[in-house]
Amino acid sequence: MNDKPIVNSDQNSKPVVDLVGAGCHDASWLTAAAKEAIARADIVIYDDLVDESIVNCAHPKAQRIYRGKRGHLVSADQREINQLLVDEALDGKKVVRLKGGDPMIFGRGMEEVEFLEAHGISVRVLPGISSFYGIPSKEAFGLTKRTQAAGFMVLTAHNAKQPRTRTEWKQIAGFQGTLVFLMGMADLDSIRQNLIEAGLDPQTPCAIFTSPVFTMTTSIKTSLGLLAKSAEENRLKSPGIIVIGGSVASYSPLNPIRIALGGSEDFNAKLSALLPPDMQSASLLRYEYTDFEIDLSAILDDHPDWLVFTSPHGADRFLSLLSEEHRDLRSLASMRIACIGKGTARRFEQALIIPDLVASGSDSASLALELANQVKDGDHVVLMQSQKALPTLRDQLAKRTDVKTDFVALYDFACRPGRALEADLEYDYLVLPSRTAAKCWSNLKKRPRVKTIIALSEAIASLVSDLDSEVLISPHPQAQEVARLLITDALSKEKSESSPTA
Repeated sequence: MNDKPIVNSDQNSKPVVDLVGAGCHDASWLTAAAKEAIARADIVIYDDLVDESIVNCAHPKAQRIYRGKRGHLVSADQREINQLLVDEALDGKKVVRLKGGDPMIFGRGMEEVEFLEAHGISVRVLPGISSFYGIPSKEAFGLTKRTQAAGFMVLTAHNAKQPRTRTEWKQIAGFQGTLVFLMGMADLDSIRQNLIEAGLDPQTPCAIFTSPVFTMTTSIKTSLGLLAKSAEENRLKSPGIIVIGGSVASYSPLNPIRIALGGSEDFNAKLSALLPPDMQSASLLRYEYTDFEIDLSAILDDHPDWLVFTSPHGADRFLSLLSEEHRDLRSLASMRIACIGKGTARRFEQALIIPDLVASGSDSASLALELANQVKDGDHVVLMQSQKALPTLRDQLAKRTDVKTDFVALYDFACRPGRALEADLEYDYLVLPSRTAAKCWSNLKKRPRVKTIIALSEAIASLVSDLDSEVLISPHPQAQEVARLLITDALSKEKSESSPTA
């Protein structure tokens, strides 16, 4: 296990920059090659339309540099970006240029390739899912359909150097398939006018797909004649995908249930994977970790009987400390490892360490009960947790006077507003798995409207009970049970709203 990214040690080899497509969703949509490139990079230079979970795939010690580019907004200068890539690559670093969507589709990918190659730097392109089909796909919409659209045409809303001619607009309007315009939210009226003047029927069906949060969509269906007016009425903002004609004829907007997630990246990913397609989720809060420097040798050389971990981050921190102190699995030969749940256990399994106890429930109470039943008289137990960890485990083990228990704070964490809060959205549900998340949410000066809050305990619910939201308490904190509660409650509300007596 490496404790830091590997800088290219072969000074005679030709420098390489990885041009990586971040797609149009979170890290779960990355290709395996893209995720691997990001993880081994010394420096990641990322674009504006990149989800936070993707940037977090980088090694903790990798340098992360934001160089965003957005149409019609203040953006980084392309020449500066090009020179930065060259300088870092020639300095011997493993460089990843991370761009939203696919870097070779309207992403200036070719410009960066040409500049880098002119300076003697090779470029490896790792494609991503382009927004022109990826975002509509989130709503189960396809750009082709038999009998309606045998093909599609993808264009920018305007040419970079000069306006399209009338002849060009006639060719576009005459295309027998689905038209897709990118980077056109500021040019909707121009698109409408030019296509109608070129002969396209004002009643031609159109759809606009926007992704105000990377994992969510907002869409409408309208006609060409009302394209700009409909977008304004529905407050749709850039970036957006404008789709005209072709398969739009059979499209119905999804109107998904929006779920805001206030848990850790691990918990959020697990819950999101359990939700049905008509439920779209986004992380509204982000967790920032502060890792403490501890003397691991002093702990391990005391040969404790049990090491106990209650979070994936705690497991990661411990394994990192092992690596930093150049210790291998033999250091743990006489010790048993207990974990709070499968996510934490998986971190050890990936390092070829099989935990001796994995709590059946993903909460401290379950782990405390099962651990207390397994420790023996005279055992030494070391709890390796967050500084903010509840004393549940310590209190339970304290009942065993024949057991020595030590608490080690591996790290601390803070909960802060995430980028998704910047979007002007209302949410059907907010899931709060911890008191820290609940406090962060209740202390926000400006909160989006949330209809229902799902709290994972009575204590969490009490912290948000005075907010203008219905509060439900999940009977169990596991992601499966939370997903079941969300689906059941959403279905009951849907039936209630559709009832004639409602």
